[in-house]
Amino acid sequence: MPIDKLIIANFKGIADRQEFEIRPITIFCGPNSSGKSSCIHALAAMAQTVKLSASQVPVVLDDEYAQVHLGRFKDVVHSQSITDAFSLGIGLNKPSYMFTRTKEETETEPSLQIEIEFKAKSAAQEIYINSASMQLGKAHYTFAKKQGSKTELTVTRNGEKLPFSAASNGRLGLRTQIAFENNKDPSKDALDAYIMSESVSQSLNRELRRTLYLGPFRQGPLRRYPTRGSQPTEVGAAGEAAVPMLANEFSKSKTKHPNLKGGFKYELQHGLTRRETPRGVS
Repeated sequence: MPIDKLIIANFKGIADRQEFEIRPITIFCGPNSSGKSSCIHALAAMAQTVKLSASQVPVVLDDEYAQVHLGRFKDVVHSQSITDAFSLGIGLNKPSYMFTRTKEETETEPSLQIEIEFKAKSAAQEIYINSASMQLGKAHYTFAKKQGSKTELTVTRNGEKLPFSAASNGRLGLRTQIAFENNKDPSKDALDAYIMSESVSQSLNRELRRTLYLGPFRQGPLRRYPTRGSQPTEVGAAGEAAVPMLANEFSKSKTKHPNLKGGFKYELQHGLTRRETPRGVS
């Protein structure tokens, strides 16, 4: 799995900045209110932000079609202060669509780490990107909100200010703005930054779109799980819709979901489930 790191600061149950290594199987263990759900919700918030194509906010905390409903800015910031910020970020190992060109970005094994700091306007709690940092190979980019601007960000690379700006276009976006002056071609720095921006955007979108939120599972196991032919898009507050979701995925295509097929076969062999043919109701 390309996502190999999760970065969180001042978000829900996590106060100080922490980095969590992510592996193909990752288990969060700890007492109540230690931040286990906060880690899952942080990743889910980033995933649903890129999945909701109609949304133009920097990060989706709540929406009618969201996978997880986290409320407003003040509901998720750990310090509960509207003037503070929270940060979310991920690291990608060998991210897809990596086509950067600068020496610092190509002489090492491709890797990407991005961390975004979010703040909110006091009255409306409207979220905006205050700053961001990005490590792309050996190249380190920083983005800082311009004084007096709502969306424009200044850009530096390895401590050197670049002669152009970036803008937040919503959905975790940090898109570079390239100015064409007097019909001249943009500079090499501008083209490199544009390619970097597109590469990061595509890598984030691809990997976060593959993230599926399934939880929490708080109900005890049942002997029989009734389904009503519904097609839920989330598992529900107590995991009550988890079984219909998995059943629908299995019925759509057995060949495309070998893990589900194998799991179902294992359960049949060990008497954990049974196959039933639906009957019509007269």
